[in-house]
Amino acid sequence: MEGRILAFILIVCNLCMRCCEGDTARNETIAENSLAQFSCNVEDISTTIWLFTGRKEVANSESISQGDIVYPKFEDKFEIEMSSYNSSSELNLKFNVTEEDEGLYLCQEGGTNKAQFRLTVEIPPVLQLKRENLTVSTDMDVVFNEQVTITCIAEGGKPPVRLSWKVNGQEKTGPFIDNSPPSPDRRITSVIHYQPTLDDNRLACVASGQQVISEQEVSVGINVQYLLNCLIVVTNDTNAFIITCSCEANPDVEKYMIYVNKTLFSENQEAKLPSEKGATVFCIATNKVANYTTKEVELKPFHEEVPAHVTRVALIIWLSVAGIIVVIVVIVAVVCICRKMKDVDEAEAHAKEAREEATRIQMNQTAAVMSMVPVPDWDSKKDDNTPLKDSDKEETPDKGEGSTKTLEQKDGNQNAADMAVKPLPDDYDLEQEKENLMSNAE
Repeated sequence: MEGRILAFILIVCNLCMRCCEGDTARNETIAENSLAQFSCNVEDISTTIWLFTGRKEVANSESISQGDIVYPKFEDKFEIEMSSYNSSSELNLKFNVTEEDEGLYLCQEGGTNKAQFRLTVEIPPVLQLKRENLTVSTDMDVVFNEQVTITCIAEGGKPPVRLSWKVNGQEKTGPFIDNSPPSPDRRITSVIHYQPTLDDNRLACVASGQQVISEQEVSVGINVQYLLNCLIVVTNDTNAFIITCSCEANPDVEKYMIYVNKTLFSENQEAKLPSEKGATVFCIATNKVANYTTKEVELKPFHEEVPAHVTRVALIIWLSVAGIIVVIVVIVAVVCICRKMKDVDEAEAHAKEAREEATRIQMNQTAAVMSMVPVPDWDSKKDDNTPLKDSDKEETPDKGEGSTKTLEQKDGNQNAADMAVKPLPDDYDLEQEKENLMSNAE
């Protein structure tokens, strides 16, 4: 009996579970223009339909498909994908999400709910920055330490977002930020009363607070303009002051005015002032955003005179250097002259050697020619009783047997000796001399 009761209870529980299956909707939050995909497991595809109720009651729902067929009204919007298993099939409903698609989606098999999905669509806001009711789209110029008001507007976000501010990537908080609640048309504004610093370079408005959409931001570059810390820089030149007006500026200084004793002295950044008399100077600098007047600087007169001992030392050094230069010049001149004279002597020596060598060669050649000329035998002529003139002969004693040589032979020998001693002239013609001697000999 107890076993029958237990079996009955199990059957009732199973029926209840099957009846309640799919009665609880699963919440799905999807960003606009993203893909949605809902799955439903069924046994009989032919009796399975997908229903869309939107934001209305279930009684006003519309059928999207039956089985794996999408009705013509929705075929441009929805798509059915089917996968079959052993005893069941899976129907997947796929579509790109818009705001109008938000609502309840039902999968029914034979009138029984098999799956429910409640779709919530998130929409990112459209962000923009405004300054004095003008949209800021490029880098904006701001003045250092001068308050500027910037408005951030977020429109169309769903659900409403929270707005915050960042400067150089760091969040800014404080009473200088005013946030307004969402309007019926889903518009939210936030206003920052911003005082720039020299280090600022980017301002951003951040929208956050949505579930599936990450933080959105709109930002703008900041060009902080300023004119700061102008001062007079004084350097001393020989008997003069060099006055410079120096500033930190963005943009650059457009105009400088240097005043001496309260009178405009120069409109340049730098001026030269005689130092014999003292003076009071200051500078006024101007750029696009500001004017800056420096403090007055009092200049005391000075005059640099070169001490006498410095002059004497300089003169001594100058004379020493001049003397050294003169000595070097003289030494170089003497060396050059000596080298030139040496070169002349060497040239003359070489010329003399050449002349002596030529003379020696000529003497050798003359001797060779003379050796070829026959000498008359005066003794044989005497034996042949050839008469000689008294003027053509001269008796000469000899240690041996008595013999006489004519004056002509003596003179010939003397002439040959003279020719051997004297150097030949430059125009001496050896061949011609040979011919003359041969003709005389004949």
